[in-house]
Amino acid sequence: MQPTQLIKVALPIPLKQTFDYQLSEKELEKATLGARVKVPFGNRQLIGLIVELSPRPSIDITRIKPIIELIDESPVMPEHLILLLRWASKYYQASLGEALFSALPPPFRHGKALKQEKYRKWQLNTPDVTAENLNVHLSQIRKNAEKQKELLTTLSQSSDGIYEQSLRSMGFKLQQLKTLKQKKLITDNNVIPEIEAYKRRDSDDSDQLLLNDEQKQAVQSAISGEHCFQAYLLKGITGSGKTEVYLEIIEHFLVQGYQALVLVPEINLTPQTLLRFQARLPDAKLVVHHSGMNNSERLEAWHFCQTHRASVLIGTRSAVFYPFKKLGCIIIDEEHDTSYKQQDGFRYHARDIAVKRAKEHNCPVILGSATPSLESYINAREKKYKLLTLNERPGSIQLPQVELIDIQTRPLQAGLARPTIKSIESHLKNGHQVLVFLNRRGFAPTLTCTECGWIAKCNHCDARLTYHNKGHVLRCHHCNYQTSAPNHCQDCHQSTLKLLGQGTQQTEAFLEQTYPDTPLFRIDRDSVSGKHQMETLYHQILAEDAALLVGTQMLAKGHHFPKVTLVVVVAADDGLFSADFRAEEKFSQLLIQVSGRAGRAQQPGQVIIQTRHSHHAILQAISRLDYDHIATTLAHERELMTLPPFSAITNIRGEGKNESDTFTLLQNIAEKITTGLDTKQQRLVGGGSISGPLPSLLPRKADRYRFYLTLKTPTKPQMQKWLSSIQTILADFTPNPQIRISLDIDPVEIG
Repeated sequence: MQPTQLIKVALPIPLKQTFDYQLSEKELEKATLGARVKVPFGNRQLIGLIVELSPRPSIDITRIKPIIELIDESPVMPEHLILLLRWASKYYQASLGEALFSALPPPFRHGKALKQEKYRKWQLNTPDVTAENLNVHLSQIRKNAEKQKELLTTLSQSSDGIYEQSLRSMGFKLQQLKTLKQKKLITDNNVIPEIEAYKRRDSDDSDQLLLNDEQKQAVQSAISGEHCFQAYLLKGITGSGKTEVYLEIIEHFLVQGYQALVLVPEINLTPQTLLRFQARLPDAKLVVHHSGMNNSERLEAWHFCQTHRASVLIGTRSAVFYPFKKLGCIIIDEEHDTSYKQQDGFRYHARDIAVKRAKEHNCPVILGSATPSLESYINAREKKYKLLTLNERPGSIQLPQVELIDIQTRPLQAGLARPTIKSIESHLKNGHQVLVFLNRRGFAPTLTCTECGWIAKCNHCDARLTYHNKGHVLRCHHCNYQTSAPNHCQDCHQSTLKLLGQGTQQTEAFLEQTYPDTPLFRIDRDSVSGKHQMETLYHQILAEDAALLVGTQMLAKGHHFPKVTLVVVVAADDGLFSADFRAEEKFSQLLIQVSGRAGRAQQPGQVIIQTRHSHHAILQAISRLDYDHIATTLAHERELMTLPPFSAITNIRGEGKNESDTFTLLQNIAEKITTGLDTKQQRLVGGGSISGPLPSLLPRKADRYRFYLTLKTPTKPQMQKWLSSIQTILADFTPNPQIRISLDIDPVEIG
């Protein structure tokens, strides 16, 4: 067989290589880069992706096996995306196959055939039902069917209908669509979508807000360099209208015939963002991507983007790998959020991938945040990113007033000081909403014995069990282990058990008892778990006047609650002290973000932060909402200590069932790396260092002991050069099936 009848295939396995396979002449005529094949691999059959056609054989040609099946005659992944993932797999030290297959929708990973599909579109049953006579038909829907009314109103805002996938992403259900169809209010039809030019709406449209001078300047800067790469850091205070800037920029590129990618950090933000975009860009084809979607929905969204049937994709982390036919701009909302970093498997950072992708597509990328990461902050300071600022809220809306309440000597009720309770009462009496922020789930984080000091701990983790009053259970928030709460101490058997600390459930119980007539919404991972539950809660909150919102950091990430005038931070000190050098940065970002939920409409906002360290410099700066001062101070400290972003670090993580074996293996790896690099004169010349092994901040999790080594070099290129040598050293170690070794490049969680 001739070399021209060979292909190179990437397989979803950890081995950092591709594999040669044979094709028949007929198969070779149909094969294309980015198509899938089924191939033999040992005693298994695997789905692979063609990454090179007609290569030179890497082994004896007589040993090269033929493929089993050519699945596709057209690519499921375009060449530009393969090139991006080839770069990413090299940078993050992952296998090309694992990187490529992590980007594909699950049905493609399992060999589902690529086919031309029709998609169902819903619209008003014209001419009987129109936007003009909509109120007449809304009155015919029963009063408690609010979702049906909302659905009919949403469809009335689109002249040519909305695809079912988009409607379901907004939280509407198939049964609601069927019900309105039975009432002959809406119709549906299956269509092969066509690409339609986007038309800008009239500037006097009610959904299009008037931009202030700062917003106009930001938009003009971002669109002035169209068709060329530029990274912009949009640093805008909370409530300054960053989303409206995003929408103006996106609309500009849609009119030019381009597509847009919008990354959001949380699945719970996706429906809210989609509704805002749908209202503002009703004629744009919007699709979403998040972990709550089923396989058919993901496959449909992939098709829409790849064929330009979608104008805008709004998605979480892995949406950065979707194929676009004509990408015009990328938006990264809340760019500082650490959830953009994948924490297992292919450990990429979506923010950094997005910047690289914008460069490859020659288009602008806008990184937006009120509290930028220090990496982006320094990039803007060094002119690598162009800085755009929004220092004012729209109209006459002012930033909230922040008050630090020292609780060192104050008596507390469910974690709340008396002045805090008085402020809550005052805001509720005025018909406003109050957000109580406590970043601890459950009722109480500790159950202890006052007689002997016993503490309820997880049997599988080095962590305390959290008490949950629902079901009277103790639960581990790290491995989900759960057991019934005991009535007696497990050591001394006395009935002297006591709950310590506060959780959202305890605060909720106290507030329900104190304000029984006020609606209360608890928002945390325990209460919000369903696919559309957060969206439902969001609409319920908007419909209320006076209300109490109790929750964790889920409430701090970009949500817009216009009736919230008071934010209370119950236990501010929890995140202030940590072994993680990023702790103060994350702490500041979280508190400023949650403070920004107050006073976002016409009513003035107030923030109360309860602390035992009111004189701490970081808290003092937060009380002034002065993130610039915090970032400048932390950047100076990082530079003095040569910590990122003034150096590059990589963690070599080890996890194993046996504590001693795991530690010893990492210790041997450290010694081998030190010896190997000294021999190659890279250690001293490159200025790098290696430290550890150290136990992780949670040393044992789910019965696995965790240690890590930290590699540090002055620059990222030096780290990449170093890692090439280290990979060779790691390959010399005999694999231990009981211990998992992984590399984490540019980690956001230390240990």
